[in-house]
Amino acid sequence: MKKFIAVPVVLVLVAFGAFAQEVNVGGGVIARTELLQGDNDGNSEITTSGVTPVVRLQMSAEVDTLVGTFGAWLRIQPPSASVSMEGQGIEFKFNPAMWGHVWWSNDMLRLMLGENPPGWWSRDGIARWGFYAMTQDTLSPGFMWGTQVAAKDYDLSFFGGIGSGLLLELTPNKMVNVRVGLPVFDGGKTTDMLGGLAAQVGLNFDFGTIAFTYSGHNCSSSCATSEPDWDFNHNKGSVFAYLNVAAIDNVGIDFGLGAHLENDPVIGIGAALNIGLTPEFALKTRLQAAIDTTENAPIDLLFELLPSYDLTSGVTAFLGAGLELSLPDSGSASLGYYVFPHVRMGSAQGPSLYLGFELRSVSVGENNTAISWRAPVGLNFMF
Repeated sequence: MKKFIAVPVVLVLVAFGAFAQEVNVGGGVIARTELLQGDNDGNSEITTSGVTPVVRLQMSAEVDTLVGTFGAWLRIQPPSASVSMEGQGIEFKFNPAMWGHVWWSNDMLRLMLGENPPGWWSRDGIARWGFYAMTQDTLSPGFMWGTQVAAKDYDLSFFGGIGSGLLLELTPNKMVNVRVGLPVFDGGKTTDMLGGLAAQVGLNFDFGTIAFTYSGHNCSSSCATSEPDWDFNHNKGSVFAYLNVAAIDNVGIDFGLGAHLENDPVIGIGAALNIGLTPEFALKTRLQAAIDTTENAPIDLLFELLPSYDLTSGVTAFLGAGLELSLPDSGSASLGYYVFPHVRMGSAQGPSLYLGFELRSVSVGENNTAISWRAPVGLNFMF
């Protein structure tokens, strides 16, 4: 079976780079164990578990021609499968194993078609994935996007990008770029697909960047659901404004404003700060207010801190902590908090070893508090 699978993979690799002038190959393995974990449920016990390692192979290639530059990007990731009993039958879920996209470009234009799981054109700075970065991929904290009490995370304030589609980018000069994307892979009626159009204008200045983004709603993929879905791939027609300030030495500041215009309108206001206080000591912080404009809706607040200190060359200690409040017009507030001390041995982008301890608490109403804890150990090797 291994030989049968290896043959087409080798053929893909050979075809990918046969005619390219520049080929880059990379990949990695990420593995994690929950060495100890438990909660305050009176019937639960302390348990240990392992998580199926993530294995990736990633390639990109480019070739110059008389009509411009052509290129391609490919990620191969062994599929994962799960089986669950549903009544009398069996449900089998099989995740995709490959993603890729192709592009053509010249001095001013760039056309792309395909898929890119990390997302194109995100305007979030360190406010989303960048806050914990590889710690998220390796130790997988459950609060990474700020969803403890309410399902309103940092995607409300910051545009997370486009995961697939037909995309066109125009860059007439170093200061301006204009981008338009269509979710052609969502399928459905053309009029619905056009409703999912995304457009972005970015302006680059000496002090930083300003960007404005519109992300439409493709009705064919999500109109059947009754609850709003705030995932950036299926939002209900949203506009974003973004400001990055990078002119101050050792300081990065991100501001985001998002207005989500259909169903239950929500406005997200967010900010993130990354500051190097000394060569060894750094501090990240991020916060957000989510304001639901419907009657009697709560206001949801997020606030997180992540100080770090280089103990020695290649060893860094972190103390993550966060607080989330959901404040209704009447009744009891909902409160969530976490503390997440952890140590990284190795480089920020890997290879590295992580040791951590996470304590989470969520209180909804009175006398209803769920506490969980875990001690994860993670290893990654990237090349």
